Parts: sequence; structure tokens; C-alpha cells
Amino acid sequence: MTQYPCRIAWVLILVLLGLPVKAHSARPPTWVKEQINYVSSHAPVPSSDQVGWTILSSEIHVALNEQGRLSFTYRKIWRLNDLKEQSLSILLPYDDTQQALSGPMVWVQKRRSWKNQKLKGQSVDVPDLSGPLVTGGRRLVISTDAVAPGRVVAASWTLTDRLEFPSTRVFSPLETLSVERFKVTADSNVRLFYNPVDGAVRDVTTGGLELWGLPSASPADARADAWRRSPLDAFPIVTVMRGDVAKQSWPDLALRVRALFDQALLEEADHGGPDYPNLAHELSGHLESRDEKIAALTAFVQSLTYRNIAWGAGAYTPDHPTEVLRTMSADCKAKTLLLHGLLEQIGVASTPVLVRLDQQYLAYSGPPTVSIFNHVVLAIHDGVMPEESTRLKQGPGRGSVLIDATDPIALLGATPYGLLGSEGLWLGEGGGLFKIEVSTPPSQQHARLTVDMDGFEKARFRLEITGGAELVRLVGQHVDAASGRLTNRSRRIIQQRFSMTVSGLVPDEIMYMAADQFLASPASLVMSGYIDLPAARLSGDRYAVGGLLKALAVSLDIPLEGYDDFSRWSDEEAGPDFRSARCCSAKQTRLLGEVELNVPEGWQVESWPRFEDISADWVEASVSSPESGARWTIKVEGHSGDFGDQSQAARRRDMNQIAKVLRGRVILTSTVP
Repeated sequence: MTQYPCRIAWVLILVLLGLPVKAHSARPPTWVKEQINYVSSHAPVPSSDQVGWTILSSEIHVALNEQGRLSFTYRKIWRLNDLKEQSLSILLPYDDTQQALSGPMVWVQKRRSWKNQKLKGQSVDVPDLSGPLVTGGRRLVISTDAVAPGRVVAASWTLTDRLEFPSTRVFSPLETLSVERFKVTADSNVRLFYNPVDGAVRDVTTGGLELWGLPSASPADARADAWRRSPLDAFPIVTVMRGDVAKQSWPDLALRVRALFDQALLEEADHGGPDYPNLAHELSGHLESRDEKIAALTAFVQSLTYRNIAWGAGAYTPDHPTEVLRTMSADCKAKTLLLHGLLEQIGVASTPVLVRLDQQYLAYSGPPTVSIFNHVVLAIHDGVMPEESTRLKQGPGRGSVLIDATDPIALLGATPYGLLGSEGLWLGEGGGLFKIEVSTPPSQQHARLTVDMDGFEKARFRLEITGGAELVRLVGQHVDAASGRLTNRSRRIIQQRFSMTVSGLVPDEIMYMAADQFLASPASLVMSGYIDLPAARLSGDRYAVGGLLKALAVSLDIPLEGYDDFSRWSDEEAGPDFRSARCCSAKQTRLLGEVELNVPEGWQVESWPRFEDISADWVEASVSSPESGARWTIKVEGHSGDFGDQSQAARRRDMNQIAKVLRGRVILTSTVP
């Protein structure tokens, strides 16, 4: 399934240039003045250090049209707080294959009058930076003429669904700009629910929902932090629902979604469909064991090019397997459906499972909705990896093994990347919501760095990264399918990733090894070259050498800048509804980093950066080095769970210790008298 969070992408869009506009003198509608006066009389005086654009008022009204489709009418007012004039770029999350757009109409306040602008926008596909397998969303961007400081811009538009499914919609009141006032209302035949981050859902259909003083969402996204989910991703959520809530449940939703998968298979069969028996035999007929056959079929589907299909009915309905085989490409839904069909040919039953790769909806406890999921994996019921520790512990799929047909580095017997501790929707018999838990810990991310110093300032290095590291995952998506060689794009990804933190690391040889389903060996990336090791003389013959551990941090996805305390998000600025979060879960991770440092003759390692062992509910971490001093190891194991609001300061402190030690330097001393 594809539900694309767009908070991070908005930051990119706002810098785009709009197309020319035409302006005409016109009075704005009465709601503009009413909202401005209402906000002025209720909102606190804006801070004097506020710069750029802010949203004075954001109103959304939801209705149900004669065809039973949802429509959303937006009314927004922006104010410019800068000392110089600026244009305003307005982003409309809008897909013309799913929705009909009426408007937008825009009014710009001038010195003594208003100008009505008819805007022509530019439709763009926006990369989503929050997940490695979620690749796009469709947006419409429009821009105004230059606006004078202190003036406001008002806009109104309506979006009406073209499709009946899904019957629910979720969105957050938070935007890339701070919002003085947010209000959502609905007609009597539409239900509204508010899910603040404390998880206490309430029905706000009568009277709607009004919030004040919402902070900008973008500062949180700019500090993506997979360990401390609050306040980064535990955003407040509004759920819009049509129909009788009492008659809707997670099992009913699972049946509706599964029907879309079954319909795709029926339509395929009516037109002949792919020759599953021959294809399955061609891929696995020469193998003897069922495990080997499953591995071969899985590896084939994973090797197909990932192609995002997020528009119109394609956002929910899988593409036909015939189309997948014709183009040798597919999205997660279609890949899962193809693997499901191939496994049937060797007598292996399987069930699709909706999951989510990010943790935006960790605190969600509202009505059933497909919108909180953005990915699909497959549960294999038998014939693979007999160890009980790798099987689901609970839910309708208890005893099954999950496999990601989209991720080329996902291995059978290892829970797909980022899913442990999250929730899935089982699209089979007894379907419903369940927590994804297995007995075995997540697969380990391992980085091993060997450095040979001939002298100070520059050294030869070899770095091997194994497992689910983000860099391995990204590089694996840009390997030439025919030759298995790295493309120029994959090399640029490596260079850009290290240049931001370890500017002096220059790889001259890079090798990528794909995951091997038969040997159950994870994907790995090996590179060698030269690295700058800036040395600072401390006293006498003692030097501090930096840069080593930074390379290790990049390899293990540990942010070197540390973790902000968000002290500026005070109660007065953000309000209790969305400042703190009861749910602040972390991803389950196992990180192991090793460094071997071969120093020049006549020198020895005096000390490595260290911290006291950390043992907490959310993370366990330690560093160690033998007496010889040539090797150094760091181990970090993160846990998922609901640790409560009061844990945030402690979690931040623990993670900052880990980040600080990886910014540290190695102390060398001379052994020459």
C-alpha cells in the first residue's frame, strides 16, 4: 500500500519557483476578514523574532457529495513577518487521478486594496525522504507575486475524491509553517476523530476541532531521529470517516483490502494471466529442497526494479502480474502478489500483510483506516526457516515468517527492516491488526574499519559494512541488474554520504555484494582508499587523531550531531496536545562497530574515546578495547516500546553519549625515548 507522508518533502518544494500569475483588483470574501479578526482577538501577540511566512488560520471543511465521495474545502491565510517582500509558494497535496480540484482562488493584500490572483501551478512528483522504499507523492505548487512585509495572503480551494476507496482519511494539523489557528469541521454525515499524541482518541464531529499555536513540523523532520520518536513523529492526527463507525473494524478493513488483491488475480485469470507453473519451474525446478525453491522465487521477485505506483487506483490496487513480468518492474503490492502466485505453484501458502516503514502513526489508536500503512510484505506459512525464533509470536499469522518481496537485501528468516515492534494488518483468514514480534533479535548492522597509518594526516583504510545499514540499502537499489556492478549513481551516493561528515575519506575501490537467500548471508559493501586523519598536538609527543570514528558512525546510521533537546518547544509555544508524546518508541536495532588502527613505528595508542556502559529499557551500549590498544569496539542495541513522556530527557542523554564518543579522537603517544 502507498500512503506518502509529505512533511519532509514540503521543505524541498517551498524553494521551487512558481509560474507567472495575473492579478486583478477584488475584495476578498467575508471569511477572510472574519478569520483575521477572530485570530487577532484570540491568539497571543506573535513573537518579535518570528521570520518568514506563518499561517494565521487554516480551516478545513469535510463534506459528502451526492455520489458519496468525500470533499475537502480549504481556507488558509498566511502572514509575512520579514522586513523585505517575498513571494509565497503554496503547496497543494493533490493527485489529479484520485481527486478533482476546484480553485485555487488567491487574494493578496496590498497597501490599500486586495488583488485577486488566478494562479497556474506546476504539478511535481516529490521524493519522500522518510523511508528507503517509499519514493514519491504528487503535489501542485503555485506561487504569488511579491508580497510586502506584514501583509497577508488568503486562498481557498476544494478537493473532491474521484474514488470510493478508502472510506477514511488521516492527516496531521501540523504543517511546514507554524499555524496560529487550525480548525476542521464536517457535515453531519461525516465523522471526525482527533488522536492527540497521548493516544486518547475523541469524537469531534459535533463542533469540529480547533487548535491554537501549532509549531512548525519541519524542524523535527530536519533532525530525523529513529531512536527518540517523540516529539519527532508522534504528531496529532485527524481521522475523517464516512459511514457507520460501529460497523467498521480492522477485520472488515482487512477483507476489503484483500478483495482488491483477489480482484487483480481474477482479472488476470480472465485474460489468460502469466504462466505461473512454467515460470516457477524455470526458476526453481532444478532445486531439491522447498527452502531452496522459496529462496529462488523470492530472489527473482526482489531483483525486479522497484517502481512506485502511487496514483489513482494504483495507490490501493496491485498491478497485474502479467504487467510486472512485461516491464520487469513493480511496486510493493504487485511484487507481493507475484511472489504469492509463484509460491502457490510449489505448494507454499502465503498471505499479504500491510505494514508501515516509518513511525508516524505509533500513537494512532483511532478508527480503522488503510491510510496508516505504506508498505506490503508477505507472510509465508510453511516450508521455510523452521527455527521458531524467526516466526511471528502472535496474531492471526502466528508461526508464519515475514519476507519483503520489495527489498533486495531482505533475507528469509529475518524480520524485514524496520518492522519489529510495529503493527501489521493481516489480509487473510481471521485478518486484523496485530503487533509484529518474533523471538529472535533483529539482524545486526556491522561495520569494520581497518586503518594503516604510515604517518600523520593521511592513512590507508578498508571499511566493510554488512547488514541493514541505510548506505548498503541505498547502494543496493542502484546496482546494475545485468552486471551486478555499481552504477555512477551508487558511487555518488557513497561519496555524498561520507563527504558530509568525513570530508577526507576518498574510496578508490568499492565492491557491493548482494544478499544471498540460499546462504542466508546479508548484503555488504566493502570500500578501500585514503582517509584524512587530522592530528592535533596536545603536549610533548602526544597527538589527538580525529576522523576514524566518524566513518564508523556514518556506516552505522548514528547521527554525529547528537540529539537536540527541543527546549524551544515550550508548553506556551506548542500546547500540551502535541508537545509531549506518550508513545516514543524506538526501532529495534543491533549495531556493532569495530576499528583496527595500525600506527606508525615508534607510536602507540594511549587511549580511545569512552563512556560508561549504558543499560536502559530503550538502549544498551558499551565500548571496549584490549590492553594492546590497537582495536576498539562499540556495541549498541536499541529496543522498541512505550517508555513514557518522562523518558525523553534520559534517552536524549544516553544517545548523546554515543554520538559524542563517535566524534572523539584517538590519543597517540611516542614510544621513542
